[in-house]
Amino acid sequence: MRGLGFTFAELAKALCAEHLRGDTDARVSAFDVDSRRITPGQLFVALKGERTDGHRFVAEAAAKGAYGAVVSERLDTFGEIPERFSLLYVPDTQRALEKLGGLWRQKSDTTVIGITGSVGKTTAKSILAHILGDRFDVLKSPANWNTEIGVPLTFALIKPETEVVVIEMAMRGRGQIARLSDIARPNHAVITNVRLAHLELLGSRDEITKAKLEIVRGLEAQGSFWINRDEKVLAGFIGHNGNRRDTEKYLGFSGEIRSFSLKGDADVYASDIELAGLEGSKFELVLPDSRARVNFPLLGKGAIAGAVSVAGIAWKLGLDASEISSRLSTLESERGRLYRIDKDDLIVVDDSYNAGPDSVLNALGVARSIQIYDGLPVGLVIGDMLELGISSRAEHERIGRSIAALNPAFAVIAGDFTEDVMRGLSDAPFPISRITPDDASNYDDRFIDGIVKSTASHISGISGRIVLFVKGSRSLRLERIVNEFAVRSDDEEGGVANAD
Repeated sequence: MRGLGFTFAELAKALCAEHLRGDTDARVSAFDVDSRRITPGQLFVALKGERTDGHRFVAEAAAKGAYGAVVSERLDTFGEIPERFSLLYVPDTQRALEKLGGLWRQKSDTTVIGITGSVGKTTAKSILAHILGDRFDVLKSPANWNTEIGVPLTFALIKPETEVVVIEMAMRGRGQIARLSDIARPNHAVITNVRLAHLELLGSRDEITKAKLEIVRGLEAQGSFWINRDEKVLAGFIGHNGNRRDTEKYLGFSGEIRSFSLKGDADVYASDIELAGLEGSKFELVLPDSRARVNFPLLGKGAIAGAVSVAGIAWKLGLDASEISSRLSTLESERGRLYRIDKDDLIVVDDSYNAGPDSVLNALGVARSIQIYDGLPVGLVIGDMLELGISSRAEHERIGRSIAALNPAFAVIAGDFTEDVMRGLSDAPFPISRITPDDASNYDDRFIDGIVKSTASHISGISGRIVLFVKGSRSLRLERIVNEFAVRSDDEEGGVANAD
């Protein structure tokens, strides 16, 4: 790998920036937007946010050893900064940050993999990074670094030994994934699925599809693009299922287009799927040239879909089905994503990170598998699904009907759309509690206390082991419920946690 980093003279040229002061020959090794994380030799990018302005922290970055800053203000002083400290002036520091990410990506010779989708992209990212971890030095975008801020910052984390970078790409509107793809220039890309997420912002599933397809914007021509064959809105873009010439014209991508599926008839697929409750699942992983049985510890069919969505990319990088199967068998779940926590007779399944119709149905499928395979009663805490626009009421009622079909030991329905869920739960034979916030979207501690008390009351009436599912949109922060019933140790990283 070529040495990473740039001099201020090189940065000024690349960013079309004005070098206001400082040492033009100084070389920066990385960059960041958070002055608290700055280490010696880095570049500080002063972003203006809704809550704070990075220009207030230029002096703090300098005190921590930053060699310079990118700014969009011409202030007489930024506080106490060394004489050699460089200031690069640009009209828009956000755009400069994106250019910096692109510069660091271009200077590295890593293989970059871009992952997007409505549901499960974070899980798919983590699965792929784990699969490749034995063969390569892998960097995956941390936590929720999946936006026009997080993606550039991920490339600042590249080390000389880094061989593969796995990037998650999120969006809230048209054009955003195109920007991220331009920064990342992925060698391989995958769309996990297209579902009714962000419907409030994009209006239709077709528009969501178009937004996700923007990932090919920066995809290398010699790379591969993986599409979910089970999605009707995507299937037409697969070479052997549609007019390839039209596909190339629409996507602007003439490279290799491959498919994956949970139903077969794809380049990579899972067959003979057996859900095994709290033990996860078993399935046959089929690649173009090999196949292997997988004992998969993650919960739910959605996790299997995530594994299948990225297995083809691992295959493109030289792994066979046996190697992929071996790595899949050692996976551990992540907090907030069907993460199991055992505490005495209570098993909490923490799926609190976010919620949409498909992910809630997936969680209910896991609950059903536990009822059948483990023979345990299941209780539910289900919060609102947000950003569904005009479909919100109908989708919440549909979830109510699905909960009724599950017939859990009890259900606590929480949020602003409880009335709609309750319509779907009409005549349900199990105990139900309905918790609404005092004011719309005010998911405060009082709201959480109401959920906790109702849930505890239901649990107290059940003898023996019980499984509690917690699921809701991010804004509700239902991890607070999880913490009330199963306090986790700070050093627990994944898999099955044992709460003392």
